[in-house]
Amino acid sequence: MFNLLGVGERAGSGLENIHLAWREQKWIVPDLEETYDPDRTTLTLKTTSILPKESTEKLKSVLKEKYSKLSKDEVMALVAAEQEECVTNNRLQELLNTHTVNSNKILSSLVNKGFLETDGFGRGTKYRLSSMFDFENPRSIENKNDEVDFEVKLDDDETKILNYIISHGFITNSLCRSELDLKKHKSVRVFNSLMKKEKIDKVGSGNQIKYILKQE
Repeated sequence: MFNLLGVGERAGSGLENIHLAWREQKWIVPDLEETYDPDRTTLTLKTTSILPKESTEKLKSVLKEKYSKLSKDEVMALVAAEQEECVTNNRLQELLNTHTVNSNKILSSLVNKGFLETDGFGRGTKYRLSSMFDFENPRSIENKNDEVDFEVKLDDDETKILNYIISHGFITNSLCRSELDLKKHKSVRVFNSLMKKEKIDKVGSGNQIKYILKQE
């Protein structure tokens, strides 16, 4: 009755009004999170721009020309992961006002490109920026070049892959194809050869496999 008279609000409408206000100000969408043991509902309100300049600049400094090839939704996912330490499928749905299939497609694409790493499984999976985004010391990975021992004889493809790992921290089969133009069967052969020569290690499983420098 009070709602019909215009002197009351329906349950939950306050949250809708908050979302509307945040969109008008172009602030990052409020984050509503439910946790258990103990049961708790937390609403985080940040008066931060949807795409803070400092975050996009950090991404550009690492990705360089690859940044311009990202869609606006992919940029949003990476910014969210940088700003909030991680992003989930549900969170990306809120940020983009989209459905789960689309947000999952975006996150999977960024994982395959090596820009995001997964933490957990299923609905609880969190996506974090990969190790290539070392903002505290962005050149720390590149500086490992002086520490790598090239005494073992390497062919051109092995050297190419090893140098890529040194510069970016890791490589995947898909990155090997897209960035180094090596066919899948050939990249697998080179990976196996480098592991046999104790130059690299394989980490992860399934479509999450990546190759990093051999740990001493």
